[in-house]
Amino acid sequence: MRGRGPRDNIILIDDIPYDRAVHFDQSLGQEEDIGGGGRFSIFGQNVIGQAEFSPGGWRSDYGGSNGSLLKIGIAEGNRDTPFFSAKIDLAGGELLYDGPSYVFDNTSVLLSMRFYDFGQFFDIIGQEDIGAPELQDFLFRSVTRINPETTLDVIFLYTPEKYRRDVDNVIASPDLEDPTLFRSKQDAGLLGITLGRLVGDTGEWKNIVYYRWAKDNSAQGEAFPLTDSMAPGPGEFFLEEDIVNLGENEKEIGWRSDYSVNNGIGRFAVGLRLSYLDVDFDQFVTRDYPIFEYRTEDFGASEDQQYVLLTPELYDSSYKTDGVRAAGYIEQTFDFDAVTLIAGVRVEHDGFISSTKVSPRLQLSWDLGDRLRLSASAGTYYQAPRFLQIAANETNLDLKFERTAQASAGFEYLLGGDYVLQGEFYYQDLSDLITDYDRVTGIYTNGGEGWAAGMDWIVRKEFSNRWSASVRYSYNKTRIDDGDGEGSRPSQFNRPHLGNVTVNYELNDSWSFGAQYQIASGRPSDTFVIHDDVYSDAGLLRYSREITNQYTGRYPVFQTLNIRVDYSHQIGKVVVKAFIDIVNVFGRKNINSVNFSPVTGKISNDGLGIFPQIGFSVEL
Repeated sequence: MRGRGPRDNIILIDDIPYDRAVHFDQSLGQEEDIGGGGRFSIFGQNVIGQAEFSPGGWRSDYGGSNGSLLKIGIAEGNRDTPFFSAKIDLAGGELLYDGPSYVFDNTSVLLSMRFYDFGQFFDIIGQEDIGAPELQDFLFRSVTRINPETTLDVIFLYTPEKYRRDVDNVIASPDLEDPTLFRSKQDAGLLGITLGRLVGDTGEWKNIVYYRWAKDNSAQGEAFPLTDSMAPGPGEFFLEEDIVNLGENEKEIGWRSDYSVNNGIGRFAVGLRLSYLDVDFDQFVTRDYPIFEYRTEDFGASEDQQYVLLTPELYDSSYKTDGVRAAGYIEQTFDFDAVTLIAGVRVEHDGFISSTKVSPRLQLSWDLGDRLRLSASAGTYYQAPRFLQIAANETNLDLKFERTAQASAGFEYLLGGDYVLQGEFYYQDLSDLITDYDRVTGIYTNGGEGWAAGMDWIVRKEFSNRWSASVRYSYNKTRIDDGDGEGSRPSQFNRPHLGNVTVNYELNDSWSFGAQYQIASGRPSDTFVIHDDVYSDAGLLRYSREITNQYTGRYPVFQTLNIRVDYSHQIGKVVVKAFIDIVNVFGRKNINSVNFSPVTGKISNDGLGIFPQIGFSVEL
């Protein structure tokens, strides 16, 4: 979003921070895997009650990251009528209960369970080389109306996953292009308790206590053929597992408190965030391990050694500590008939890097008649270093907050009927960016700076007469200078042009259709050279890929057409539904990265083709 990456997002689930909202968001592996963003949501069908997304310029009660804000609200559940559903498709299944608790009065319960084995699904669609990801998700939420003024809300999430790529998957890769063996196992979860109270005539006070944990262990090895045949069997491979190892363990106990009340000039709000974290990270290699994809500036790379070497002395590190993060904000909303002004300030302290920052925030909206609304925002936003970055090398203990100063101006215009036109222009000044990652030594610095600017447009038709639609276009230009003497270049996730058209249509009570076409500029690509016979002293023929400049080119344009067809039929109180959901109907191989084989020296494009899902569900 706006040139920033997935790891720059604030993700809140019922106002509780939870950064594991997607599965298979790897920290170890190929570059395309560790960029962030994951692959599959942790949420099943019918569990999200509402979602609010802000690409920037949000108010002072939110902080911690400076890219975008996603607030996910879990559906509250029905206190009166029970509802059951079961769903099965090519990869797994889901169960859902939504209804009264039958234990406590005035209490609703939402319970969702699901299991997916994507290994068998990838076999069906001919993508066996990907491996075997498996996931489970368990979600529980109960809401109790203690009295008209008080609500008690309990949420529990448990989202384990595991992923394995073995020699059979290596054999399945075209021309043995990817020799990587990989395994990972993650346990993650969240328990949160929220007490909400109405205070006086206009006051609201909400307190949240939560416990969050995440434990992830992953390891990477390799499998190389022992023969010259391009179709060897499993016994004709040299296998070495668990060469590069990474452990991540986080535990957090937090308290969040918010109070707001009307006053003579609008509404006043104040809040506090306090959390205690215990973290334990370690990485190590079992031997000196050559890496045949490297950057020119990586430690150890030279004309004489056209690869880099991970050694225990340089690569191994551990980081075990605990500390406190705290934040507070104060905010006043001023109402002047057609004009609303929100002014606030946020103070953030990070005990892990011993730093405190002050962030002023300002928002303005102005209603010009019944059809046109103008808006503007400005503010400063800070983002703390990731624990993985701090843990990679002891010199990274000196890392500090990244800083973004943002300003935007936009409008919303009612075109008539059900049509709305929205537009926003923005500028972001980026400083103290964490850059200069060296895979061998793991050293980071705050040497980056840059800017991002652009605009977002949308024409939206609200649902009426059995259909809805939207047309979106975004333009973004981002320039980042890493301080490496190479000048500025696009950010890793910059796509200058993004557009999509979405249409949903209900033919009748049984049939509904959806389609979305997306087109975007390709992601930035690297300039590189291929070196041959770089490991000749060892008697092995190995090639290497040296990345001479990052993000100086572009992959081809991204395009995809996605369609969905749903059919439902009611038999008494039971509703049977069937669906076909196809991502990338035409099977276009949208390239986000390249695969390099050190055995053959060949480059192949990496991208997922057609992704079909077929299944049915039963609802009662």
